[in-house]
Amino acid sequence: VFIRFAEKVDVESHREAIEQAGYQIAQTLSYAPHAAWVRAQSGKISDALTGISKLEAIPNVENVEPQM
Repeated sequence: VFIRFAEKVDVESHREAIEQAGYQIAQTLSYAPHAAWVRAQSGKISDALTGISKLEAIPNVENVEPQM
């Protein structure tokens, strides 16, 4: 799942909220520190898809997209 915060918001500053939503940061982008790929902590695609609303509820999130 791709997550993007507001441009001046670093993904790492929301690591705890991402983990509380049931995800872990899989890869950050050096050229876009406000975006990252995350995956469900369970490793299940179904959990990654059904939990998207939890990511969207994190403050300053502008976009969440499943990546297949």
